[in-house]
Amino acid sequence: QNIVDIAIKECKKVGGKKINCITLKLGKAAGVNIKCLLFAFNVVKEGSIAENAVLNYEEVDIEGTCMKCKKFFKLKDWCMDYYIICCPLCGSLEINLCKGKELEIYEIDVE
Repeated sequence: QNIVDIAIKECKKVGGKKINCITLKLGKAAGVNIKCLLFAFNVVKEGSIAENAVLNYEEVDIEGTCMKCKKFFKLKDWCMDYYIICCPLCGSLEINLCKGKELEIYEIDVE
């Protein structure tokens, strides 16, 4: 709901009448089920200026620093099936993620 509401608000700010596409930046560790997100999007856009809009997303890989070994790491192949993110170098759970938790509107295509 919030994604559609924000997109409609931004569309109206620039004088737009219709939303064609919304593109999200979606981190692999954001905890978002894509199928559920797309289903909900299709429900809440009905009857609005986003009714015919498409929802696209760009996945953001996980990047962070291990607090134990102090190394920077990237996890490109990580998926939500793993549930636990640990340092790929030393196995520590003491990590600080700097990328991969995003859920933000990146672009709105309007007419």
